[in-house]
Amino acid sequence: MPTYTKQKKRGSTLIEVLIAITIIGIVFAAVFAIFRMVIQSSAISEARTTATGIANQQMETIRNLPYSDIGTTGGWPQGSIPSTQTKAVDNVTYTINTSVNYFDDPFDDVVPIDTLGADYKKVKVAVIWDKFYNNTPVVLNTDISPQGIEETEVPGGVLAIMVFDANNQPVPGATIQVNNSFLGLSFSDTTNADGKRVFYALTPDSDANYTIQVTKGGYTSDYTSELTIELPDPDNPHRSIFEEQVEEASFTIDLVSSLTVKAQDDGGTPMPNIPLTITGERQLGMDGGDPARPVPRNKFEGQSTDGAGQLVLSNIEWDSYDTTEEDANLDIAEINPPNPNNVAPNDNRTTIITLVGHADHTLRIVVHDNDDAVLADASVRLYGNGFDETKQTGAAGQVFFTPLQAMTYTLEISKTGYIDFSDPTDVSDQTVREIIMASQS
Repeated sequence: MPTYTKQKKRGSTLIEVLIAITIIGIVFAAVFAIFRMVIQSSAISEARTTATGIANQQMETIRNLPYSDIGTTGGWPQGSIPSTQTKAVDNVTYTINTSVNYFDDPFDDVVPIDTLGADYKKVKVAVIWDKFYNNTPVVLNTDISPQGIEETEVPGGVLAIMVFDANNQPVPGATIQVNNSFLGLSFSDTTNADGKRVFYALTPDSDANYTIQVTKGGYTSDYTSELTIELPDPDNPHRSIFEEQVEEASFTIDLVSSLTVKAQDDGGTPMPNIPLTITGERQLGMDGGDPARPVPRNKFEGQSTDGAGQLVLSNIEWDSYDTTEEDANLDIAEINPPNPNNVAPNDNRTTIITLVGHADHTLRIVVHDNDDAVLADASVRLYGNGFDETKQTGAAGQVFFTPLQAMTYTLEISKTGYIDFSDPTDVSDQTVREIIMASQS
């Protein structure tokens, strides 16, 4: 028994040592975490103090510049101040972002009543850094006025820009790039929460040399167009700026979309290497023809389906797209959905074209109701000069007659619940006719 008692005491001592070591480890871990937190907090505070000093130094430098020099190298008004610059202090890299904008003070009215608008300049300096950063930049703002009567110091014209989406809602944060190669000007800025940006005191140019492009990540772009032989009447031309006048320009951008075109034979087998042309209905303007015709804004040509019989168009604009095939040995027997395929913003659409061997004269009929919905299971009869065929529309509301002669046929269409349709139909080359069936109700 004495021996047993002695061993028990030793066992208790070992357990106590282990418990003590565990407690000490926990205490040291907590102390280390607190110490680390204090060090990190001190480093964040020191970095922020340095950033504040850099921002104040930048602002003081700007205040000491002549008023005409207060502007950024990449913005408007332009000046000697870099839009972005870096400075390294104690192994921390600080990025200094400077923006300068004219301000139109309501005291003397605003654009367009006040045709100058450049009453004074608003300067913003924001500093961020790469280490010990807490996602809160140091930001300083100040207003700087010219000496004397302000508006006589900065003559010029005004360019007022609005950016909307497809639903006519303002787009904030869109980048506006303005160039004038004739005057050697290039600057950019972003739209505000109302989708607006006004550039004051621009150098006059009556020859429409101001080009404008609007972009935003994940969005389509919009731009002004040059007057050319191919486009003598653009809808949104390059701009002229006149002294003490306001030039307005509006642009439309929205989220990008995609369109996949699949080519197949009448048995559903994919067809590779089919040359296609996809053309949207939106236009850049009118050409110089007589009569003038629209110049499409979105046109994709010279592209073919891949080995899987597909052509994928990515990052395209919303538009209503027509698909045509360019192989002279083939004809389109069906397009599903029928042209045009309406692609909305942030949309992913598919067009399936069914191709058959070419004939000199063919007729494709597309049957709709009053709401533009395709009608399946409609009976379509075409007859004339010994030809007489009746077919049923499929899920895409279409039938295809081939081969035909260049002549006038009689077309009859019937479907339960709809008024029967009958009409002469002229066929020449690859004729497509869309028929709207009126409901009996």
